[in-house]
Amino acid sequence: MSTEGKIATFLGLVMLVSGMWLLWFLNDRHMKLHSENVELRHHLAQLCQYIDTLPKKHRVVYDKCLEIQGGDRNGSASN
Repeated sequence: MSTEGKIATFLGLVMLVSGMWLLWFLNDRHMKLHSENVELRHHLAQLCQYIDTLPKKHRVVYDKCLEIQGGDRNGSASN
């Protein structure tokens, strides 16, 4: 194998390993964000269940705060 062939093979391997590492890194980051999102949604659901157990006068305050912030009980914004 010529010198150019060895260099091309080496560079190909470097690119392959770099691509695999980048793919692993991005997948790891995605999985962490996904698990945080699931956890936050769970806590939001628990909070909403708790608020639903409160007397009406206390729930009105919470609903008004959400209205001012432009959100709803599902956490989405209406902007």
